[in-house]
Amino acid sequence: MRFKRRFAYLDPATPLREREIERAGTVTVVTAPSIWPSARVEAWLDWADGLPADYPLGAAPDGLAAGAALDPVLGGGPDRHAHRVAAWGRALGLFDQPADALAFRADLFNLLAAGLVAPGASRSFGARLHPLANDPGAPSGQVEAATTAGPPSFLTGRLAAVTDAVRRCEGDADACADPGENQALARAALAARAAGAGDGEIADAIALGRDGVDFIAPTDRWTIPALDRNAAAETADAARRAWSGADVTLTFTADDALATRRARVAPRAALDAYTLEGEDLTAAVRIIAVALDIETSVGFCGSAEDAYARRHDRPIVVALAGVAERLVAEGFAFDSDAG
Repeated sequence: MRFKRRFAYLDPATPLREREIERAGTVTVVTAPSIWPSARVEAWLDWADGLPADYPLGAAPDGLAAGAALDPVLGGGPDRHAHRVAAWGRALGLFDQPADALAFRADLFNLLAAGLVAPGASRSFGARLHPLANDPGAPSGQVEAATTAGPPSFLTGRLAAVTDAVRRCEGDADACADPGENQALARAALAARAAGAGDGEIADAIALGRDGVDFIAPTDRWTIPALDRNAAAETADAARRAWSGADVTLTFTADDALATRRARVAPRAALDAYTLEGEDLTAAVRIIAVALDIETSVGFCGSAEDAYARRHDRPIVVALAGVAERLVAEGFAFDSDAG
């Protein structure tokens, strides 16, 4: 793959200066665009805190080695990210020559430093298939730093016990859902409150039990594939899960369900459609698409299952930010053909 430098560092009208940014319990001095609000700078620093620091083993050209100098803008995060992605891209054989990898690093950094591209959060460790393993179906020994989901939280278990106390009760439904009448429920509710549950959470757990539904942790992700619009039972189940705080996605075709599952583990980024246009937008999309594709091989996931899915399907998500602002600037109505 060939790359030539396209993007300048920053607009000369947007000078850099040292900024004092208040963060949790500390003040960080950072080089950042002078016109950016502090909240925007802090968001970039938070993003940089989660960046991985691993590099491919072996010799690398100048500018791609692990110890190469980094531009200090925004705490060094943008260049650290661009440097690592370019180094892995070179190791994976994506670039024809070292010069192509260096041009890619420079342009990716420039887009990040100018705020024209905003990558999603990443993990500094976790699970992944070995980036240089060719077979996506490699045995589990090829999974690096595999992590597994931990046990349910103590609070979740207490709330589940509240729901269970209602479901197991035999008798009048109103009495079963009343802690004054159902002693098992009263004990479970007191235990949940002692574990830190609020009255609203306990009431929700009771309501789920009265409706005959298992307790659903708010962190659950759940997708209904190819949902029949007339399937009342599935629709009601989805509504209960959404009401309980689960991350619910409804899809109406098998293809949509598959795309949704793949997108869940995809690395993602947004481009500034307000500023980028024409050939610049096309070039920026190419750069970020290549960066995200590299991430499907070298990025870490929260579980071995997600790592296999990411490496096998290679999903990426590219979003456009600033579309509404661009329409306003162009004078187009949102619902017009031109818009």
